Amino acid sequence: TLPAVAVRARRLLLREMLRASGPLTAAAVTCVVIGALVPVAATIASAVAVSAVPAAVRHGLHSGAGNHLLWSVVVVGGLLAFWQLVSPVQDAVVGTLARRVQARTYRRALSALLRPRTIAHLETPELLDLVHAASLLTPGGPSGAVRGLLRDAGITLTGIGALVVVGRFHWWLALLLLATEIVLRQRTRQVYSQLVRFRSGRLSDLRRPPAPGGSRPA
Repeated sequence: TLPAVAVRARRLLLREMLRASGPLTAAAVTCVVIGALVPVAATIASAVAVSAVPAAVRHGLHSGAGNHLLWSVVVVGGLLAFWQLVSPVQDAVVGTLARRVQARTYRRALSALLRPRTIAHLETPELLDLVHAASLLTPGGPSGAVRGLLRDAGITLTGIGALVVVGRFHWWLALLLLATEIVLRQRTRQVYSQLVRFRSGRLSDLRRPPAPGGSRPA
C-alpha cells in the first residue's frame, strides 16, 4: 500500500542521512524541532500579551498587570528574534546534509557501475533506469528528498503543536482540523505518487538519442 511504501522510503532515507553524517543529521533534526515549536510558543505568548492588555489599561503600565504585559511583549519579541536566527542556521545545516546524502548516493551508484569487469551491464535498460533515478540533478533527487523529509517533519510538528493549543479550548475543533489535514495529506501523497510513477515510466525515453531536430522523442 502507499502508506507502507512511504514509511519504508522514509526509513531508508533516514538511514542514508545517518550514514552520510550523524552529527549533521542530529543538528538538522534539532533545528527542525526548534523551528517548528518556536512559532507555536510565539503564538501562545502573543495570546498571553493580548489578554493582559485590558488589565494593564485599567491599572496602568506601572502596576503588576502592566509589568505582566511588558514582559509578555518582551517574550514575544525574543521568540520572534530567535526564530529569525534559527531559520538561516537550519537552511545551512539542512542544505549541507542534503548535499552529503546526494554525494553519497552518486558515489554508490558509480561504484556499482564500475564493479563488474565488463561493460555489458552498461547496456542493460533496467540498470540504466535505476542509475538515472538515483542520480537526478533536479530538486526531486536525493538532495530534494532530504529537504522534503525535514520540511514535512517541521510542518507536522507545528501542526501538532497548533492542534494541542486549539484542543485546549475546543477539542472537537481540533479533531475536525486533524481529520481535514489527514484527508488533504492523503490526496497530496496520491498526486505525488502519480507524478513519481509518471517520471519513472518516462526514464526509458531519456535514454533515447535526440531526434534530428535536437529534441527527444515524445
